[in-house]
Amino acid sequence: MRQFFKAALVAAAISGVSGAYALTDTNNLQVSLTITAACDVTTTAPSSVAFGSHAQTASTPVDNTGAVTVTCQGSTPYNVLLGQGGNYSSGRRLVASGNYVPYELYRDSSHTQVWGQTIGTDTQTGTGTNTFTVYGRVPSLSFPAGNYTDTVLVTVDY
Repeated sequence: MRQFFKAALVAAAISGVSGAYALTDTNNLQVSLTITAACDVTTTAPSSVAFGSHAQTASTPVDNTGAVTVTCQGSTPYNVLLGQGGNYSSGRRLVASGNYVPYELYRDSSHTQVWGQTIGTDTQTGTGTNTFTVYGRVPSLSFPAGNYTDTVLVTVDY
């Protein structure tokens, strides 16, 4: 029997058969990566719309501007939407101690294009990086004295 194993080893060495696998099979491994569009919006001071301090007897509208900066990578198109504000009721309102002062935000300096949330109607569009001016207007100041504020949500839809 010993001679049989010796003979088998000699035959294997001569034929080139080793302890390696004799059969193989192949298939493909899929590798993928998804990169989503990325946009950032900033409204940090002094970008806010600050109407300042005025006497409550002012009879002309009070105007001021702020800015919204949007940065989207590449040529990703986007829309900039401005919410109604936290005190909305039939219009944007500033509030102080339960008193309200109406105001509006516009996309143009002539105060004719209200800035809102309906894509294709009252939003701003762009690609890349843009700084958009927000034109604010308080129509009159015949309201009780106070420090009036509101917060408007800025949304970038891309």
